[in-house]
Amino acid sequence: AVAIPMSGKSIMVAWIRCIGGIVVLAALVLLMVAIFGDNDLGIAPAGKRPAAAAFVFFGLSCGLQYLLMTHGSLRRASHERAGELCSALGP
Repeated sequence: AVAIPMSGKSIMVAWIRCIGGIVVLAALVLLMVAIFGDNDLGIAPAGKRPAAAAFVFFGLSCGLQYLLMTHGSLRRASHERAGELCSALGP
């Protein structure tokens, strides 16, 4: 087995993706509470403006998470990094 070292960028991108997923879930909960309210907590449904703001926040957070998951520079190794990984395999 060949040990492949993790780069700092890979670790940082993984943490940012994880935090982004949490933000998307929080935005979804915020949107649902803004639209439907929560009887258990005594929160009445919000008006149209707060619900629209929650919808925009949810859309932006989903868009950012999509970018974090699909952008080429965050998914593929650079030419230099690919060369480093190949050289770790040996001759």
